Amino acid sequence: MTTHLYQPFQPLASDGGGLMRVLAAAGVEKGDLIRVVGPSGPIATLWLNAHGYERAVFVRNMAAQRGLPADALLVAHPCAADELDGLVGSAERVRDGGAVIVQARPGPQGEALDAIAGWLTRSGFAAQRRLNDKGRPICIARRVGFPTAEKAA
Repeated sequence: MTTHLYQPFQPLASDGGGLMRVLAAAGVEKGDLIRVVGPSGPIATLWLNAHGYERAVFVRNMAAQRGLPADALLVAHPCAADELDGLVGSAERVRDGGAVIVQARPGPQGEALDAIAGWLTRSGFAAQRRLNDKGRPICIARRVGFPTAEKAA
C-alpha cells in the first residue's frame, strides 16, 4: 500500500508575504504597472493595491489589452505551460526588460517549471530565476528583444 501525503497548495495570491518576496526578487517596485491575470488575479490585485502597489490592475486576458505595456505581469495561481497562451497573450503586452512572474503547478523534479520556462523562452522572454516559495514553484522571466520581428523575417 502506498501512502501519499497531501499538502495543501495555496496560490501565491493568497499569501501577501509570498507576493512581497517574489515581487522583490523580480525587481518589481510599488510604482510599476503590474497586470495580474488568472483566477487568483482579483485577490492578488486587491492585496497589492491595499499595500501600496497602486498601479496593480486585474485583467481577464492579456491578449485583449490595449495601452501601455506592463512593467510586470503576474500569474499568481498554479498553472501549466499550456495555459499561458490564454493568460499572457503576446510579449508586446510587457515592456522590454519587464518581468513575467508565473506560479507553476508542482510536479516531479520541476517538469512543470521547465515547461513554463520553455514556453516563456519561445515567447520572447528569458528565464531569469526560479524560486520555491513555501512549496510554490515560481518562474521569473524578463522580456528580451522583439519576438514578432523574428517571425516577420
